[in-house]
Amino acid sequence: AARRATRAGTPVKVVLAGAPDTGNPTAMTEAELRAWAAEGLVDWWGFQTDVRKVWAAAHVAALPSSGEGLPKALLEAASCRRALLATDVAGNREVVLPGETGLRVAYQDVAGLTDALVRFAREPEWRRRMAQQARTLVETAFSEGVVVRETLDLYRKLAPGAAA
Repeated sequence: AARRATRAGTPVKVVLAGAPDTGNPTAMTEAELRAWAAEGLVDWWGFQTDVRKVWAAAHVAALPSSGEGLPKALLEAASCRRALLATDVAGNREVVLPGETGLRVAYQDVAGLTDALVRFAREPEWRRRMAQQARTLVETAFSEGVVVRETLDLYRKLAPGAAA
């Protein structure tokens, strides 16, 4: 997608943060990541201990994954006021609300991913609006207080009369 966007006249800088998942046979290998970095397609930062620094350097959080639970990476990015871009798969749908907090694309849809990257790059005010709405969503639906309250409410419904 980075290659396509750049060829189409909208250069984008893609940063990959994290170590390769050597236990996953479908994951990108270190050699592939190094090759992309050498080609100038991505900056590969490797494992990071402070994601706030990653999100501070980014405009958009992209997670083009095949499936998720509730993606912590998107929640962290949203809490740092970053617009979201993810595949339209379970888990991502809870956080990426199209046109509100970001955009979703079909899994393995490189053209759709490219179009989304280009739109985010070309429309900074729209992107900033998405980022603010992503932060608001995290505060109102996924904050620690909300999660604890909803979990306790569920326990009370499942076991009425049990001590809280």
